[in-house]
Amino acid sequence: MKTINKLSKSHYILATLAMTQSMSCSVAADIKENSCKIYTASRVFDGTTLYAEEAPTSVVVDGERIYMIAPASDITVQCKKVYDLGDATIMPGFIESHAHMSFQNVPADIVLNHGITTVRDVGGLITEPTGGIGALRQVNTGPIIQAAGGYPLNLFGGHGDEEQGDNDHHAATIAVIAEDAAHAIEHVEHIARSGAVAIKVALEKGGEHGAPWSGGHGHDAGDTDGPVAGEWPILSEEVLTAVVTRAHELGLPVIAHAGEQVGFDLAVKTGVDELAHIPCAEVTQESLTAAVAAGMRFQTTSDTLSSCLGITANIHGILHAEQHLLEAGHIEKPATIIYASEIGHDDVPYGVNGQELVNNLLNFAGHNPVDFSHVMRVIKGATSVPGALIGEQIGEPLLGTLEAGAPADIIAVKGNAFERFKLIEYPSLVVSGGEEVLNNFK
Repeated sequence: MKTINKLSKSHYILATLAMTQSMSCSVAADIKENSCKIYTASRVFDGTTLYAEEAPTSVVVDGERIYMIAPASDITVQCKKVYDLGDATIMPGFIESHAHMSFQNVPADIVLNHGITTVRDVGGLITEPTGGIGALRQVNTGPIIQAAGGYPLNLFGGHGDEEQGDNDHHAATIAVIAEDAAHAIEHVEHIARSGAVAIKVALEKGGEHGAPWSGGHGHDAGDTDGPVAGEWPILSEEVLTAVVTRAHELGLPVIAHAGEQVGFDLAVKTGVDELAHIPCAEVTQESLTAAVAAGMRFQTTSDTLSSCLGITANIHGILHAEQHLLEAGHIEKPATIIYASEIGHDDVPYGVNGQELVNNLLNFAGHNPVDFSHVMRVIKGATSVPGALIGEQIGEPLLGTLEAGAPADIIAVKGNAFERFKLIEYPSLVVSGGEEVLNNFK
């Protein structure tokens, strides 16, 4: 990738001033020497702010949690394990918001060692949230709720029924069929009881040029004797409304796979919270504006969908809608656009995807020169932004940050990760819940 322009000293100076003014110059030591670790580097990103090269910054970890961040010169805590990483970047572990870990049998340890510390699995086995201390933190949505004869079972096969018993319910399939509204509500309630953090639905008509779901992308395509592409049945408005209403009553957001105009408009109309992809086929500006105005969130998956003709136009349309609605005072904050690489596809890494980050950067910049705000939006979209969403569901509101009290999910790379995203694919330090799983700085 091209090197991003050097970040100006003013950014570093302002960040350092903000940090030092918010802390006392001398930090009282109230943690045990044997239980804490100190990591110091020339730059530290805490999920919100990038701290300065001019003044090395330290992250203090106490057990499973972040204890504090402060200029290295102000640290008075005594810890037995102290690491000076030098010219390195410390940041929160990345969050993958769209993965198919269970369905594709992706090794969790490989994903963790390549910079992802939290994964949201979106289709497959239902489990309670797992991991978090020396292991990949995993949450899931359970099986996708779909229409009979539709996607994804018409491509990938599976029984899609409920004849497994409570212990194996939905274990063998990526999706389940909702015959009507009452049946859909039963699915929602079971998935919620089983520990899911969201409900996922399929609104895929099929037929989008370049869509990866037009084939098996690396696994057995299963039963393909269903309707032809472009005519796949999707959930009705009545059924989808029942799903969204019941999910919201249970405190769960709804994520929709929608790749074209019909499914997209249905998702917006029924109050779906999040799209699993920027749509593959181009949709109208009017529809994109309605989605942004409604507060819909968008997962990027721009690398997986790189052959789709509409994805670039759609993300530019989302950003155009965002600017217009902000200027008009109709929304108070920018649209929520979340890094998602779709781990489990053969064409993306089992870890941080540098190309996804680059694509997002160029899309955020549009026709404008890349600046620091675009870089920050990309990295926040992979850390603190999805962390706040997932963290709310699992009782970890500071997930994706290095704020005091946050889970100590940390990665560090040699060099400046804000200038070269590729570095983040190969971290030299990975800490999960305070436990080191990789440390090449020793």
